[in-house]
Amino acid sequence: MKIAFVRTREKQLGMKMRIYGLIMTLLSLSLIRPMTYLNSQATSDQVNNLENQSIPKLSETYIQHEPISISSIQDLISQGWPGEGTPSDPFIISGLNITAEGFGISISNVNAHILINDCLFIPSIDYDTGIRLNNSANCQINNSVFINLYTGISIRYSNYSNISNSLFISNDNDVVVFNVISCNIFDSTFTSSDASIILFSSSSCHFSNNEFFNVSSIMLSLYLNNSTIENSRSIGATYGISLYTSDNVVINNITTIGTELSSIQIYLSTNSTITNCFLDTGVSIMGSSVFHWDIDFNEVYISSKPLLYCFNDNNLVINATQWGQIIIANSQNIVLNSGNMYGTTKPVQIAFSNQIEVSNVQFENALVSGVYIEFSESSSIQQCTFWNCQNGIEIYESRAITIVNNYFDNSTNALDLSSSNSLEVSHNEIMNSYYGIHGLDLTYSKIANNILRGGHYGIYGVFNNYCDYISNRISSFSEAGVFFGFTSNDFLSDNKIIENMGDGIRCNTTGKMTIKSNEFIMNQGYGLVLNDGDMHQIHGNIFDSNALGNAYSTAVNAQWDNGVDMGNHWSDYNGTGVYHIPGNGENVDRYPLALGDADITPPRIIAPAEISLIMGELTVDLIIELWDSNPMEYWVYIDGTLYSSESTRSGSIVIPLSSLNPGVHNITIVVYDEAGNVAKWTTMVSIQTHPLIIAQYSIVGVSAIVIAVACYKEIKSRQH
Repeated sequence: MKIAFVRTREKQLGMKMRIYGLIMTLLSLSLIRPMTYLNSQATSDQVNNLENQSIPKLSETYIQHEPISISSIQDLISQGWPGEGTPSDPFIISGLNITAEGFGISISNVNAHILINDCLFIPSIDYDTGIRLNNSANCQINNSVFINLYTGISIRYSNYSNISNSLFISNDNDVVVFNVISCNIFDSTFTSSDASIILFSSSSCHFSNNEFFNVSSIMLSLYLNNSTIENSRSIGATYGISLYTSDNVVINNITTIGTELSSIQIYLSTNSTITNCFLDTGVSIMGSSVFHWDIDFNEVYISSKPLLYCFNDNNLVINATQWGQIIIANSQNIVLNSGNMYGTTKPVQIAFSNQIEVSNVQFENALVSGVYIEFSESSSIQQCTFWNCQNGIEIYESRAITIVNNYFDNSTNALDLSSSNSLEVSHNEIMNSYYGIHGLDLTYSKIANNILRGGHYGIYGVFNNYCDYISNRISSFSEAGVFFGFTSNDFLSDNKIIENMGDGIRCNTTGKMTIKSNEFIMNQGYGLVLNDGDMHQIHGNIFDSNALGNAYSTAVNAQWDNGVDMGNHWSDYNGTGVYHIPGNGENVDRYPLALGDADITPPRIIAPAEISLIMGELTVDLIIELWDSNPMEYWVYIDGTLYSSESTRSGSIVIPLSSLNPGVHNITIVVYDEAGNVAKWTTMVSIQTHPLIIAQYSIVGVSAIVIAVACYKEIKSRQH
C-alpha cells in the first residue's frame, strides 16, 4: 500500500500564498451534494462538474489565532470558550485561522462535549497536525478546512467523535483514527491527499456522503469492525477502499471513477457486505480461509457490467462476455469461456475451488492480474489472450494447475507463480514481459514448449525445487534468458536460449541441477553462468558464439559431462584435450565435442505469407509443407486459438479456409524438431467481397517450394 508519511520540504515551506489562491479559486461555491452516480466512462466535463458541485464554502471572516492546547475542562473555561460541555450546550471553538508550527488544536484527557466549527488550518513551517484528539470523547468537528498538513485530524482513544461538512486539501493524511468506538465522518470532501482516511482498531464507525478527488487512498482500515461505509463517491483515486483483517463491514452505494487499482480491496476480512456499488476497477479479495471469500454481494456493477459471484456453486458453464468481473470461491466443476474482460484489477479471481476451466477469454489492461488463483487445484487456463496486463496469470498456494496454449504480450509478469506445486505451463507464447515466467517457491512443476521473447528475464526462478524446464525457446531478454537463485534439483533439457542481451542462463547459489541437450547461442553475455552452488550435471549442450564466453563457473563439484563419453558442444573448442570452464570453480569438460557435430538447423516451413479470397466464390485450402531431418511436433493456431497439433517427420498440413468469416485472420504454425530447434510462421488470410485473389509466399528454413490450391488451379506467387 503506497501511503506517504514523510513530508517534503516543498510542502513545508512557501505554500501559504499559493494555497490561499487555490482556496479562493476552488471553494467559492456553496456546498451542493447531489449523489449522482456515473459509470467509469464518465467524461472529463462530467468529472469537473461533479468536483465543482462538491466544494464547501470557505468563510471570509476567520480570526487569526495561535495554537490551542486543552488538557482539562478548566482549560476550556479559563481560555474563554463558550458553553457548558453538555450535549445541548457544548464548548464551542469557532471561526479561527490557525497558522503556526506543531499543531493547531490539541485536546487531551477531556470528557466534555466540544464543537470545533468553521475553522481553517494551514501550516507555516513544519506544521504537523490540524486537530489532535487524545483520550477525549464527544468532540464534534464541523465545516472546517485542512490544507497542506501532515495530518489533518488525528483521533486517538477518543470515542463518539464526529467530522462533518469539512474540506481536506493536499494533506499527507487527512484523518487518522486509532482505537476509537463510534467515529463518524460524513458530508466531507477530500482532494489531492496521500491518504484520506486511515483507521486502526476501531469499531461502530459510520462514513457517509463523502467525496474523494485525486487522492492516493480513499480509506485504509486495519481491524475495523461493525462499521458502515456508504453513499460516497471517488474520482481519480490510486487506491480505493481497503479492508484489512476487518469484520462485519458494510459497503453500500459507492461509486468510483478513474481508480488506478482496486475500487475495493478486502484482505483477510470476514462477514463483508458490498451492495449497490458502481465500481470502475472492481473488487480484489485475498484470504487464507474460505471465510475471507464468503462475501455478501448484491447489485454490484464493474464498468457498467454486473459482477458475477459464485460461492459454493458447482457444474456451471459461464460466458465471460456479459460480466464485468467474475469471482469464484468454494466451488467446483465450472467452465468459464469466451468474451473480452477489460480494465479491471483482477477480472477473474478463483479461490478454494477445483476443476475450474478458463478458456478462450481475452484479457486486456488488467491492473493487477488477468486471472488470479489461490488455494485451488486441478484447474486449467487455456487458449486465452492477455494484452497489457500487469500480471497475466497469478497463482498462489495452489496445485495441479495447467496453463496451456495462451498468448501474453506486454506484461510485468506474464506468469507470476508462487508457493505452488505440480503446475504445468506449456505451449504458451510470451512476448515483451519484464518477467516472462516468474516462479517463487515452486515444486514438482513442469515448464515446457513455451516461446518467450523480449523483456528483462524470460524465466526467473527463486527457491524452486524439482522443477522441469523442457523444450522452451527463450530469446531477446535484456538481463538473462533464465535466472535461478537458491533453486535445487531442477532439470533443464532441450531448451533454446538464443540471442539474449545478457546471459543465456545465470544460476546463483543453486544445487543439483541437471542441464542437458540445451542450446546456448549468440547471447551477449555468457551462455551459462554458475555462481556458487554445487553438484550440477551439465552435458550434451550446444554452446555457440556467446559474446563474453560460452560458460563461466565458480561452482564446486559441477560435472560438465556424463561421466562416460559425452560432454558438450563448444564453438571455441580446438578439437584436442579437455575443455576448461572459465571461472575459479576449476570446472572441466572431460569429453568436449566440436560444434560441427550438433544439429542446429531449424525445421522448414513452406507456406504463403498472405492470402486474399472472395467470400463464397472459391474453395481454398491453405497447404503448409514441413520438413526436417529429425521428428517434429507442430501446433497450428487460428486467431490465437489452437486448431491442431501433431507429431510428424515431414508432410503437408491442409487447413480449409472456406469456413472462415469475412475479415483478416491470423494462422500461425510453430514447429519443434527433436534437437530442440524451432521454426514459426504466420499466414494472414483476408476474406474479401471483391474479385481479387493474391497470394504471397515465403519460407522459414533453408529453401522454398510454393504450394497452394484455389479451385485446383495454381495461384501465381512471388517471393516475400
